[in-house]
Amino acid sequence: MLKTAEEILILLEDEGEIPLFRLQRWGKRKAAGALAQLEKRGLALKAIHAQGPTYKLTTVGRTQINQILIALHQKRNNSNQWLAVLYNLPESDRQKRDQLRRSLNNLNLINLDAGFWITPHINTSNKIQNFIKKYKAENQAIIITIYANPDLFRYILSKINIENLNKEYKNFIQKVDKLLKVPPSHLKTYEIKKIIYLYAKTLASDPFLPENYYPVDYLQPKAHQKYKELKSLL
Repeated sequence: MLKTAEEILILLEDEGEIPLFRLQRWGKRKAAGALAQLEKRGLALKAIHAQGPTYKLTTVGRTQINQILIALHQKRNNSNQWLAVLYNLPESDRQKRDQLRRSLNNLNLINLDAGFWITPHINTSNKIQNFIKKYKAENQAIIITIYANPDLFRYILSKINIENLNKEYKNFIQKVDKLLKVPPSHLKTYEIKKIIYLYAKTLASDPFLPENYYPVDYLQPKAHQKYKELKSLL
């Protein structure tokens, strides 16, 4: 389930500048709260016109969407080579710590403990390093290569709910099947993008372990085929 702010963000990306009255389809109170949140984070920009206020996506907002969609292009790492990020930021650097944590989360790293994140996606090393430099945490953070073993994989599985993850994949597959029955002339790109965004968020919570650690009825491979079908409609 997407939050109202996320749905509005996707609509702004899809349609461009949108009058406030159209964004109030979520309800005036919900829309106002979501738009205030998007403005505060610099994801959306408000403009005042004679006909009334409008909102549009900012560059930061587009980057935020793209960071979520990164998960769509990540491949399963069947080797035992992973990246680990360790940092030790004091309480006085809470803002820096929160910014770094949010950035690592957006890159779909797995948080195993305070200041300890791992990822099977070796190719994210440069992006992680850029965030560390951006928040001036070079002296408090380090990226290292680790060699994962079955004990680590089992520990990661204990930190996530595979059953719920599979339910989310099943829900996505059902949504795609329903959408594929809609005549092309009636399809809205916003609805397609919204479902793809939701799938990307589900992928982001999947640790992408070697497939033999998942149950036989694991639905991610089937879900990804459905994603490709859906993407072809855009």
